[in-house]
Amino acid sequence: MISSTKKVKASIAVVVYPNPSNGTIYFKSVSGVVDIKVYALDGRFLESHKIRGNHTIHLRTSAGIYLLKTICQGKTKIQKMIIE
Repeated sequence: MISSTKKVKASIAVVVYPNPSNGTIYFKSVSGVVDIKVYALDGRFLESHKIRGNHTIHLRTSAGIYLLKTICQGKTKIQKMIIE
């Protein structure tokens, strides 16, 4: 008989750094292809990248706050990225 259950959140195995950034962003991924999509805070799509493993991208944006959407193995994570 099970006396308790725990909810386990599935997390994406992608590390994104630094934040804030100067526009150069580093990604560490331990598995598969990762789709990166960059959005302005008003929801406008700006650019996308497909990466595998450790990778660096250079955002072609001005200073501000952006949303990074990372998709890996069917899991999605959205985080704010500050560009100085």
